[in-house]
Amino acid sequence: MRRSLLTVTLAALAASALLASRTVGASITTLGSASFAAPHGEGWGTAHPAKIYNGGDPSGLVKEIQWTSWGGRTATGYGLGWIFKPGGGYYGRPVLVELRAQGLGHCGSQPAYTQLAVRAPEKPEASLGAWQLWSDAKTLCHADY
Repeated sequence: MRRSLLTVTLAALAASALLASRTVGASITTLGSASFAAPHGEGWGTAHPAKIYNGGDPSGLVKEIQWTSWGGRTATGYGLGWIFKPGGGYYGRPVLVELRAQGLGHCGSQPAYTQLAVRAPEKPEASLGAWQLWSDAKTLCHADY
């Protein structure tokens, strides 16, 4: 079966756009800035990170994140994170966490989501709780502790 010229052209354009979006220096929307959780943070200042980490305790880690609508007004992600147990410590297994990257703007000259809202259950198997800003941070462009 022969592919039409239009099909081949569209496939080539899509591949080219994907390659351009992965090119170093390409102007793509990131989640804040790498300096937000420096020096031991992960995922900040990157596009649709699969893992974000403040570099501290387990409650500052969400992994295996799957994002939708990245680059739009908001992006929604779902991943696995750790929550506190009553009386101290953490539950032994991670729970489903919902993330909402918002505040589309810039960190310096880089297009970025400048805020991250998060919600998690109070205990495993419970419904997701209320939205709150990640680390109560007003901006993800720099550490503001």
